[in-house]
Amino acid sequence: MTGKLKIRDTGYSVTHVLELISKGRSYQQIRKQMPGITQQDIREAARAAHDFIIRHLVIDTMLNIGDKTYAVSKISVRPNRREWSTDDKREMISLFTNGADPAEIARILMRSEEEINDRLRQNGLIG
Repeated sequence: MTGKLKIRDTGYSVTHVLELISKGRSYQQIRKQMPGITQQDIREAARAAHDFIIRHLVIDTMLNIGDKTYAVSKISVRPNRREWSTDDKREMISLFTNGADPAEIARILMRSEEEINDRLRQNGLIG
């Protein structure tokens, strides 16, 4: 499958809805920001994410780094080349400064190890 999973014929992506949910937006706030979206659409977006995780991620080990715990031992999805957000950069730096190696960071952020090493170099964290 290529491209983003869309909600019906609205043109809105499931990932956009999930991002708003992760930021604590209510059903009402999401529906106001995304005209044409229903409460059922929002629930279906969450269900699609849940189903993807259940089908595609096999996780059996927990990793404690700093004050956070991550499940990272086996992730069967392939890292992709999505854009880096400020939050991605912040999380990568936090993980690295708390002792995670590039391979662990790559698994947690679902990126390639090469991509993590490149970003760590760009941020002056490795030579």
